[in-house]
Amino acid sequence: MGDAIIRRAAAGDHPAILAIYNHFVEHDVSTFDVEPLDELPGWVSSAGRSGPHQLFVAEVGHAVVGWCVSSRVRQKPAYAQSVEVTVYLDPPYAGQGLGTRLYAALFEALDGSGVHRAYAAIAGDNPVSVGLHERFGFRHVGTWSEVGFKFGSYVDAAWYEKAF
Repeated sequence: MGDAIIRRAAAGDHPAILAIYNHFVEHDVSTFDVEPLDELPGWVSSAGRSGPHQLFVAEVGHAVVGWCVSSRVRQKPAYAQSVEVTVYLDPPYAGQGLGTRLYAALFEALDGSGVHRAYAAIAGDNPVSVGLHERFGFRHVGTWSEVGFKFGSYVDAAWYEKAF
C-alpha cells in the first residue's frame, strides 16, 4: 500500500489504536483479552519514541489503520534486553503489506537500541502471522499448549524469537 505513511505513534493516535485492538478482543484469538478495553493496555501506552519500547502506526488518509509495538517481556530487570512485539491491522487493510512495513520500521528503530532478542506469541492457527514473523528472521522456539481460553475453546500460543 504505497499511500500509507508509517510513523511513530502520537498520543492522538491512541483512540484509533484502541479501536483496532478492541476489534481483535471481540472477534479473534490473537489477543487473550476477552472484554473490550476502555483505554490502551499499559504495554502499549508506555511505549516511547526511542529505546527498546516503541510504538509505530500506519496511517492512510489521516486515519490510523494499523500499529505495532515493542514492549516488556516481563517486569524483572534481567529481561530488560528482551522485548515482545506485536502488530495489528484494521481488517480491511490486511494483506496489503502494511504489517511488513510496520515491522520494518520498528526493527530498524530497535537496531542498536540494546535489544538482544524479540519475542512474538502467535495464538491459534495463523499462517499469515507465522509467515510475517519468519520473513523478519523469527524462528519457532516453543508452544504453550492450550494456554488461553477464548470463544469457548482452548487456544495454543506459539512463541517465536528473533536475535538482534
